[in-house]
Amino acid sequence: MGGFSKTSTPVGSFRYLRKHESNLSNLGQNEDSMNSTVVESSFFQAGEHDEEAQRRRLEKALATIETHLARPFIDPFNSELCRAFLTKVDFPARGRDPSDEEHPYCLTHANLPKLVKGQTTNLGGTAYSVEKEVGRGSYGSVFRAVNTQTGAVVAIKYQKPANTWELYICTEVKKRLTNDIMLPGFMDICDAVIAPNASVLVSEFSQYGSLLDINNKIRTATTKVMHESLVMHFSCQILSIVEYLHACNIIHADIKPDNFLLMKIPSRDLEAPTIRLIDFGCAIDMNFFEPKRQFKKVIQTDGFTCIEMQEGRPWSFQTDLFCVAGTIHVMLFGEYMQIVKKYEWDIKQKLPRYLKKHVWTEVFQKLLNIKDIDHMPSLPKLRELINSEAYKMDSELTKHIRTLSNLLKSR
Repeated sequence: MGGFSKTSTPVGSFRYLRKHESNLSNLGQNEDSMNSTVVESSFFQAGEHDEEAQRRRLEKALATIETHLARPFIDPFNSELCRAFLTKVDFPARGRDPSDEEHPYCLTHANLPKLVKGQTTNLGGTAYSVEKEVGRGSYGSVFRAVNTQTGAVVAIKYQKPANTWELYICTEVKKRLTNDIMLPGFMDICDAVIAPNASVLVSEFSQYGSLLDINNKIRTATTKVMHESLVMHFSCQILSIVEYLHACNIIHADIKPDNFLLMKIPSRDLEAPTIRLIDFGCAIDMNFFEPKRQFKKVIQTDGFTCIEMQEGRPWSFQTDLFCVAGTIHVMLFGEYMQIVKKYEWDIKQKLPRYLKKHVWTEVFQKLLNIKDIDHMPSLPKLRELINSEAYKMDSELTKHIRTLSNLLKSR
């Protein structure tokens, strides 16, 4: 298949890229991890209409928040703090109307069963036929399943103990988005069940996999990397998705190629994104903090630890932009990004002559060298820069979309 560009590394040096997992994905592993979102057992023990118990929980939560916010350096991933935030906003809400489509979740006092391949399980009144496990990590397990009533193929994320932070964040993104066209760019939880022992999140299944999967499929089939026209196409979508997410005052904090799923075959004509940002388990809702609040917690994800963390400087939205650069790097080179400090921070990999060097040089320069929170790069301007060259490659993009489509459908 000749539909992909020359590779910047010898064929013999190709390494199948494996997922890089954030140390913040270790649900329940340590006090500072994102087990912050584990539902306290007292939540289920207290009577749903016990106002005194609810008042005590709220008082305790507000005191916890006050203690943490008074510290010079706040850990936004701290377990105790995130639990308190959820209590403060009454999430998950006890008095929720089950017919409320804005909040597609249910609370149950009955323990959730384990999900077993080949079995049908009832989750919140909906029956799902579990086909297979498609992913496993410290966050829990993800299964491919089929809604027996509608035939829809779904992904079910099973977490034990129960975890509600990702559900909260996805609900908030949907509420805060200012442009409905961008909705397909974000994880959409169509159903969720929160129980004393576990929780499940149900979302649309991606038949094509992640950008990491696609990178590996292209390299395996062709020994080449993704064509530059496709990289530009996906990069513009990524920049749009992150721009709108940040406008919601939410930091993803775990952006990487495996957290972007391809939901539809790309198209030049589609205004809505065809890739979707998922896995909001480490996300930070900046509405809980004062404006311009920054943090010093270091996230140890190999290749995705931002400059500010590496230098011990405060950070907030910068971490997502660094990880956008890392994601673009994987698409361009088929390798995880390494950086070097010259006059400024730059990627270690040399840009080949056949790439639009002036475009990628500026993209990496802007995303890797952010002076401070008051000098954030303009994502719309970076998108314009990429588009100014992308439109000249229109016929090539059409050709490589067709090649990619054939590759993805030939499994």
